[in-house]
Amino acid sequence: MLQSMRRRYRTAEYVQRIERIRERMPLASIGVDVITGFHGETDEHFKETQDFLMGLPISYLHVFTYSERAKTTALRLENVVPVALRKERTRQLRMLSLKKQRAHYEQFTGLNRPVLFEESTEDELRFGFTPEYVRVAIDSKAVQANTIQTVQLTDIKAAGYILGQKLSLTSFSI
Repeated sequence: MLQSMRRRYRTAEYVQRIERIRERMPLASIGVDVITGFHGETDEHFKETQDFLMGLPISYLHVFTYSERAKTTALRLENVVPVALRKERTRQLRMLSLKKQRAHYEQFTGLNRPVLFEESTEDELRFGFTPEYVRVAIDSKAVQANTIQTVQLTDIKAAGYILGQKLSLTSFSI
């Protein structure tokens, strides 16, 4: 599939690069972009992709459903994947992404990490990110936006973030 999409890399190269990152930065968040439903993608191709992604030590997936674009070579290709099947494959890989993200976040539970806090939400949480791109939420009254706080990461939430507790009295404004 990579070749038919004019990608110049192969899965073996991809694995080597991810392994190299993991050796140097074991807690790094590694995201992978995936397009489902490109022309000619069979059930077997999709299963191979799904199995490959399951085995990769990655943190999350950015999954996109293939859509035709005017004036592209792909418009002339045969074996169009039905839109409903494309969407179903996208859904399946997004579910895999949630599992990957949760497994990645589990490594951080109980750790103290610096967090750059940004926006607040209507439910009085303020969100930010660790240097490893882990999304963290804390009571918005505990921290100001655009500050870096040391936070203990406590509880993974299904909505894709970890709850945190502020530890330090020192903050750094951005």
